[in-house]
Amino acid sequence: EQETPTAFLSHCAANAGIDGKTLKFCYDRLTSLLKTLEVVDMEEFNALSLVADFATLVGTYSKGFSLILEPYDERYPNIPDPVLQLSCLDASLAIKPVFERFQSVFITSGTLSPIDL
Repeated sequence: EQETPTAFLSHCAANAGIDGKTLKFCYDRLTSLLKTLEVVDMEEFNALSLVADFATLVGTYSKGFSLILEPYDERYPNIPDPVLQLSCLDASLAIKPVFERFQSVFITSGTLSPIDL
C-alpha cells in the first residue's frame, strides 16, 4: 500500500487531529523534553525517537516522497509485522540543501558505472 505524505497528513488530521506543522517539529520537541527532564539513558527512548524522527520527516517533505506500508512480511502473511517507510522519489530534494550551502560538491557512489573517456 502506498500514499503521498500529503494524503497521510490528511488522514492524521482527520482521525487524530494532528496536522503537518505539529509533526514537523516532533523530533525537536521530544529532544527538548528529554533534555529538560535530564534523561541520561537515551537508549531507553530510542524507539520513541525513531518515531518522532519519522513524523518530522513526513511533516517536512510533502513532494517527491511516498509512504509505503507493508502490513506483514510476505514470508509470514498470517503474522502482523507492519513496516512503514518514507521513500524518496526525487533525490534532488535531499541534495538541494547541500548544493545551497557549499560552492563545490563531490558526489560519489558505489553504484555509479565508470565513465568512458
